[in-house]
Amino acid sequence: MQAGTQFLTYTVRKGDTLWAIGQRFGVDIQTLVATNGIANANRIYPGQQLRIPRGTGGRVHTVVRGDTLWDLSRRYGIPLETLQQANPGVDPRRLVPGSILNIPGGERQVADRSGSLSFIWPVRGRISSPFGSRGDGYHYGLDIACPQGSSIRAARSGRVVASSWQGSYGRVVVIDHGNGIETLYAHASELLVRVGQWVNQGEIIARVGSTGRSTGPHLHFEIRIDGIRVNPARYLR
Repeated sequence: MQAGTQFLTYTVRKGDTLWAIGQRFGVDIQTLVATNGIANANRIYPGQQLRIPRGTGGRVHTVVRGDTLWDLSRRYGIPLETLQQANPGVDPRRLVPGSILNIPGGERQVADRSGSLSFIWPVRGRISSPFGSRGDGYHYGLDIACPQGSSIRAARSGRVVASSWQGSYGRVVVIDHGNGIETLYAHASELLVRVGQWVNQGEIIARVGSTGRSTGPHLHFEIRIDGIRVNPARYLR
């Protein structure tokens, strides 16, 4: 943990998961686990108090092997000098994996990776609601209608970071594919994987259902790049 890192205290509520808390505060699961000494990322309980590291006026980033300050400055869209000033004492030539850096005012920039990313269709069915404007709101995923109990497959290989009930999403699986890329599979009737499990592209991870806020059996599918939901149709092959 870097000197100067600030913390807030969050009290876990019924229905919370580490993944959802991390999304809310801009902190990844690995950081929450390390900061709070959590043995099982899938087991937190109402009333439990968590320390949430916060950057100085922004967010935080947990260093992984291969990270450099230059790469992080480009990823978060902030000057290299600003990043260095927010993390005094950090050797820019040697970032330690697992350490936490302050990202002042940082929001990850979405890169155009349409040429280098591809995903298989997680189910086969009819697109019942595309990504984009819907009524008075905006639909941040792709809804694919298919029979109850149909197999949901991992659109790309990766590690499961959520497999639980997520409010209006119902039963959800989230897979981390590395490099800031995640996929989300919602409204499942049955979850077949656990947090921390590695899954291969095409592996069955859940069954289609209508849990949460849903009007019929379908899969709500999202692709997130650096935390921002993008149109899955651009990447599905």
